[in-house]
Amino acid sequence: MGLRARALRTNLLFRSAQLVDIPGLLKIEAQHKTTPHWTREQFVQEIGSPHARLWVAESQSEIKGYVGGWLVASEAQITTLAVEAACLRQGIGEQLLRRAIHEMEKLDVSSVTLEVGRHNGSALQLYQKLGFKIVGSRPNFYNGNEDALLMELSFK
Repeated sequence: MGLRARALRTNLLFRSAQLVDIPGLLKIEAQHKTTPHWTREQFVQEIGSPHARLWVAESQSEIKGYVGGWLVASEAQITTLAVEAACLRQGIGEQLLRRAIHEMEKLDVSSVTLEVGRHNGSALQLYQKLGFKIVGSRPNFYNGNEDALLMELSFK
């Protein structure tokens, strides 16, 4: 890892997303080829919902990544995770996910779930590294042509 990457990782501020962050979130969203993209309205809804959480990683007043989740009863679900394209492979996604898991665990959830594309090897590797286990699949979940794997991290 280069010096710039190490510096970025150590200078990240993690905080709850605010409405003023939406342009930065949309900028990151547009950098990724996954569809469908989250819209401005969806981000507004997530930020305002009592059942949703959205956190950002910020460096020098710029959003470098974000992670979101829903809280339903005693369970949580990661709904989105994205990192600025120029900052990929620098550990920001892992830090965001660890932060989200930690925050959700403090809310006394019993487990965290997420979906990931069957062929998304780097994401699968990260999720398994953090203790997620494959517990099922959703056929044709992404764009009607790629299966999603349902993964779970259990706390109890």
